[in-house]
Amino acid sequence: MNGQPCIRGMRLTVRRVVEAVAIYPNRDDLFRNYPELEPEDVRQALAFAAASLEDSATESDSATLLRRLGHDCMHVGEIGMSKAADEEILAFSLGSSAVVVKLDAESHAILAVSGAKRPSVIRMRLQGLGAPRSSKWFERSRPVSKLSCSAAP
Repeated sequence: MNGQPCIRGMRLTVRRVVEAVAIYPNRDDLFRNYPELEPEDVRQALAFAAASLEDSATESDSATLLRRLGHDCMHVGEIGMSKAADEEILAFSLGSSAVVVKLDAESHAILAVSGAKRPSVIRMRLQGLGAPRSSKWFERSRPVSKLSCSAAP
């Protein structure tokens, strides 16, 4: 299925199951239209989809925990930039000598295309890491002057 996660090896993707749940809020209708599905399949598909979503609240929690570890850290939501484009976040970070911590790759691409060498960007690639575990990762690293934790738009 083109590398998409599937249900129990069926040719039924997690995405299709989540869409079916939205189309058929009545589970009886859902199972009538998808007789191969079992309630556990739906539960696991929804859990997988939820774990795959980026959570800006978790990132905000990470900023709080990082401050407790001695990092001079802010979340974009705390400075009114939660809806800002990556270019704006990079410009702010450059002007304030902050390091940007992101879950996505757009900032790296912007820096590469522009040829800029600053600001520094750390890309968190561990899906579902969450605030406590991401903070432990930073706890093992040396403190930096400022971190700007930003949510992916």
